[in-house]
Amino acid sequence: MSATVRATFVNLREFEAQLKRLENAPAEHALVTAAKAGGTIIRDAAAQKAPKRADILARSIHVEVIDASRHRAWVAIGTYLSYARIHEFGGIIKPKDPTGWLRFRTYDGEWHTVKLVHMPAKPYMRPAWDENIDRAVREMGEVLKAQIERAAR
Repeated sequence: MSATVRATFVNLREFEAQLKRLENAPAEHALVTAAKAGGTIIRDAAAQKAPKRADILARSIHVEVIDASRHRAWVAIGTYLSYARIHEFGGIIKPKDPTGWLRFRTYDGEWHTVKLVHMPAKPYMRPAWDENIDRAVREMGEVLKAQIERAAR
């Protein structure tokens, strides 16, 4: 199925000038700005969902641009903390030396010596993504639309 669209431009020169400005606008910057805006929504939700006793974990979650061009922008949302993964997925913590023991202090100040620790999963990143991806996509669209409108002026 095809359709014909007919348009009448009252001020063709001004329209052409706006198109030219839009063409020369920094597309990469607009895409990065939009991607960061969407990533920030996911980051903030993940920080809210991070284990409360791991405040450093929540504060370490960040949005980082990993690739950008005139046609796309990719951001990563995460943390560099070594213990972030075990909080998200759970697992077993063992001593580095197989004949050794783990010694640690709990939040109540009590010391413990054990062979291994079973850490339950406390997902925070995936639920943040699942619950907020639609909102993040909308935000990226709004930011991109604003960038395009600004460039067209």
